[in-house]
Amino acid sequence: MISEPSHVVFIQYGDYREAFERFAAGGPEVYAAQRYSVDFVGKLAQAQRVTVIALPPAPYDVTLQNGVRAIGLGWAERRDVLGLLKTLEQLKPTHLIVNTPLIAALLWGLLRAKRVLPNFADSFSSTSLRGRLSEKLLGRILNLPKFEVVSNHNFPAARNLVRIGVNPGKVLAWDWPSHARPEANSPKEAPDAARGFSLFYVGTILESKGVGDLIDAVALLRARALPVRVSLAGDGAVEEMKQRAQALGIAAYVDFMGRVSNDAVQRLMREHDAVVVPSRSSYAEGLPMAIYEGLCSRSPLIISSHPMFVPALGQQDGVLMFDEGKPESLAQAIASLQDGAVYRRVSQRSAAAWESIQVPLKSGELLTRWLAGTRADIAALKAYSLQQLGRAP
Repeated sequence: MISEPSHVVFIQYGDYREAFERFAAGGPEVYAAQRYSVDFVGKLAQAQRVTVIALPPAPYDVTLQNGVRAIGLGWAERRDVLGLLKTLEQLKPTHLIVNTPLIAALLWGLLRAKRVLPNFADSFSSTSLRGRLSEKLLGRILNLPKFEVVSNHNFPAARNLVRIGVNPGKVLAWDWPSHARPEANSPKEAPDAARGFSLFYVGTILESKGVGDLIDAVALLRARALPVRVSLAGDGAVEEMKQRAQALGIAAYVDFMGRVSNDAVQRLMREHDAVVVPSRSSYAEGLPMAIYEGLCSRSPLIISSHPMFVPALGQQDGVLMFDEGKPESLAQAIASLQDGAVYRRVSQRSAAAWESIQVPLKSGELLTRWLAGTRADIAALKAYSLQQLGRAP
């Protein structure tokens, strides 16, 4: 482990304080590996100073019972980059782990921190001129020697970094340890058509996450006398989507469940007839946990043609893929599952699809070796690089 007087600082969107206090009160995980991540950071605080900066939550600054200092910056109201940089100046981290691609934070770390780990779960596929220029600049910055390695969640997102110019010899694909496996559930048969067909979605309720497309697809199918209904678990633009369902005349068939525990997510995925991950390309993400969990549930998984999903699962017949942003294409995918043979095939082959997206480098090893920082540890990490694994684009 790294020696004193080290100060490890994480920059992220997730609210560490809220998650820690929820677990301390006996509450559940909201998403897979959340408890693992919270506990891992807590263990780090036993050996050195650790601070987690959460960008969106209302401003706070507390030291938690596990020794982690948690700071909220209030970015839910407005993006305050200068405020973040001021906070970093006050904290004076020696080791900075940037969990979201903020160029200002990376540049601050380049100049002021001893070591910096860019550790993302993002895609980089902007179509605007400004976005492409920003990504090109990010790629050049990440190639600087100060950044020994650069990591992103799963292989498609990691290859995305290479496409914006990052050296594949330093790009790592990482993942959380598997918390579920498809062998725990048996393949499913198509439901009795007489009882209708149930869909399940979990995630933030947003247009860019494809929730509107999913509601529109349900409306299209019900207009064709296919008795489909959908359950939506998560928070976000709930009222907007409720109004959309109401305007389409399908409010009775769209169930807004609010945020549910991760244990409930796994149960609900199994109980519903299919799981849908309809993200649009405008939503920058790696490979969401809903995909992993959907495959483990053995309920047929329907996913969009998001730029991160196609290279990971586009050749797998253990999923159904539709054209992102197109409700008609999604409706066709859902309707195809009314064929018992199609339903059975997708469910049976979901285990192979799950296996195809597994990544050898787990987050714990990534962070432990990077923090240790010896020549041998960095070499061990670079053995997982896209170049070394033969996975570069």
